[in-house]
Amino acid sequence: MDCRDATPHSALCYRQREDRVIINLQYSYIKGEIEMKNMKMKKKWAKGARTFWRSEAGIGTLEIVLILAVLIILALVFKKWLIILANKLMGKVDVEADKIFS
Repeated sequence: MDCRDATPHSALCYRQREDRVIINLQYSYIKGEIEMKNMKMKKKWAKGARTFWRSEAGIGTLEIVLILAVLIILALVFKKWLIILANKLMGKVDVEADKIFS
């Protein structure tokens, strides 16, 4: 028998309403617990990220590696120009050395 079949103020209607309220409260409680755990996890990750970002351990090594990477990339980009420049400089060095030692 359903509440629709009984009178609105019967015990059956009150019991079904109570059951729905209890189920909704349990659902809300479980949903709240999950949201609280998610918030705690997010805060934990955020704190870890902040700690990692502010940490200065190993910064020297990282800076050296980044500088070397940039230098290698620049050398590869300007490879032909650097070879021409080095040949011109070495040619001038040879000419000046010949002047000095002759």
